[in-house]
Amino acid sequence: MEIARRHPTAFAATVDPAHCRDYRPAWYHYLLGDDLKRVALTAAGIPCENPIDRLIVVMPPRHGKTETVTVRFPVWAMSEFGLDIMALTYGASLAVEFGTKGRNVVESPMYQKLYPHRLKYGSSAKTDWRLDNYARYTSISLKGSVTGKGAPLLILDDLYKNSEQADSAVYREWVKDQYSAVAYTRLEPPGCIVACMTHWHNDDWIGWQLREFEDEGWVIRHLCALQEAA
Repeated sequence: MEIARRHPTAFAATVDPAHCRDYRPAWYHYLLGDDLKRVALTAAGIPCENPIDRLIVVMPPRHGKTETVTVRFPVWAMSEFGLDIMALTYGASLAVEFGTKGRNVVESPMYQKLYPHRLKYGSSAKTDWRLDNYARYTSISLKGSVTGKGAPLLILDDLYKNSEQADSAVYREWVKDQYSAVAYTRLEPPGCIVACMTHWHNDDWIGWQLREFEDEGWVIRHLCALQEAA
């Protein structure tokens, strides 16, 4: 049980939320978990070897990236370090899904054996809830509003629904504008970002960040390539 508290992927493999009890992480999810742990430590202001404050995870659809990065990892980081976390995605229904699944993790039997924390009384919203240690999870869409909210850790999960959106120059510019206005301005110190998505176009969000903001020190993990080479 102790290893599940020390490593986010071990935690993800141990908990058994109602929405997905047959989650089985592959070896590359454990490599990703090493990076995610360093991000969480950095966001919490805890010294660690090779800290990470900017992480891009490139994975194709249906490879467990959302369940690992956006659903289970935040609950682990909130429980271990009391971190506030904000998740941003392309659609409102997906934001609701992320928040609901995170709540499911907290309410799962194995989570409640691992941690003493429970949902804070009154945290009934699916997209904005707290643990009783006051760690907060907020999930929003690109069209959403985060007035008065902020977090030291921002997770971006699929800012494009499909390749057609990413191929649209107008839509790509809208995504950049919305990200800058809706999410980036709410990033609190030390300001860590994890982006997990498919790299659809050389001028999509990933391409834009690597071209215009290379000096921010992005760590890039092409986990699909790692899997193919195994």
